[in-house]
Amino acid sequence: MPRRLIWFLISLALVLGFGILGPILDRMGAVSGSVNTSLSVSPYGYKALYLLLQRLESKPVSLWQHSMMNLKANPAEPRTIWFMEPGKGLFFDGENYARHMRELVEQGNHLIFAVDGKTLSDEESLSSVIASLNRWYGLSLKTGRLRGSGLNLSVRSYFPNRNVNGLSWEKSPVAKQERFQPWPMPSTDGTPVLSVFTQASAKGGDILMETRQGEPLILRFPIGRGSVTVFADSFYLGNGQLDRADNAPLAMALQEVNDAPSVLFEVYSSGFNENRDFLTYLATGKGIALLITLLLMLIGFCVWVIYQPIRKINTLPTSDERYFTQEVFIDSLAMHYVSTQNWYALYQKLVSQFRRQLDRRYPGMALETQLECVARNPFFDVSHESLKGIFAMMKLSSQSDFIARCQRLLEVQRKVSRYEQQSESRAGRTGTAGVAG
Repeated sequence: MPRRLIWFLISLALVLGFGILGPILDRMGAVSGSVNTSLSVSPYGYKALYLLLQRLESKPVSLWQHSMMNLKANPAEPRTIWFMEPGKGLFFDGENYARHMRELVEQGNHLIFAVDGKTLSDEESLSSVIASLNRWYGLSLKTGRLRGSGLNLSVRSYFPNRNVNGLSWEKSPVAKQERFQPWPMPSTDGTPVLSVFTQASAKGGDILMETRQGEPLILRFPIGRGSVTVFADSFYLGNGQLDRADNAPLAMALQEVNDAPSVLFEVYSSGFNENRDFLTYLATGKGIALLITLLLMLIGFCVWVIYQPIRKINTLPTSDERYFTQEVFIDSLAMHYVSTQNWYALYQKLVSQFRRQLDRRYPGMALETQLECVARNPFFDVSHESLKGIFAMMKLSSQSDFIARCQRLLEVQRKVSRYEQQSESRAGRTGTAGVAG
């Protein structure tokens, strides 16, 4: 495979890999940075509530990560839908959207809206949520602040199966901010605002819980086959507060009074979209940018290939006998050195073979010591000067110099090799004679 094609495929794979991982990394960043969603593990998130219902309910409890327009109003499949501090993406002014939200309730779905008075930048304020609910469902909700002080309440509840007597809230050491920061950030007091409904707000509905002074805290409105439940103090159900007083029993009481075959927690309005497949990602702005980048890379690669010179390769037919012989390799190597006139490199190739022969005979010795051993051996009949001349580093300026030095090398190498062969023959005869004796 050509090198240019390999590099192109590697680049293409990297671009595609980052493009596919982009939605996954975006979601992981959104989950780790979220503060007040059903996926958040911060003290102000509601993942503990989500996991609590998953553990205690026998019915399926899952996340709804699509637009509410994708949720069909089916009387045969009613659902309980929790909206925990929903984002701005839930509230629209269109008539079709308002009609759809009302039909969801009329066809049997139970909607639970849990909000509070502390509003983040990506969250709808309490007043805007109340205004949207009044518009969608024809309600007359109005909120105000609780008379008196303190967030540890004694309450009266009117749930059919549970009795809630008190709610408790304790300030978390981590203040409610837009995002968690790796360094301390100045922030305002994280104490929430306790909200109550007016008595007129309960018209047409039921009071599920109120203060000891008779101020409504949770209202439920039957509409068609379903209902709408509104709780303006969702902070009692947060991760950092769910295990205090009767906060967890309150959550279960809200679920039981709005019982349905399945339970959903809406998180789409907070930026969590389930459609993270590659084709859907291509429809987004980042996906379109990725697609354009891939097309430009492909066009650039094609232009590069077109303007590359055509290379001719001379090959031997596979039916030629020489195609698989060693002579072809030797001839090609010789032609290379002849054409480049690099006589010294070719000579070093030949010397390296003789050097390996000496290393086998005198292992672990330096070259100078090896040459002295060869010169002292009378059977070799080789002088020390001739040996040093073979390994001397000198420039070979012509082909005749190369041939002369090669002849001297081959002569010395022949003497050493001939003596080794004779030694091996004598050793073999001696061994045979010993066996015969």
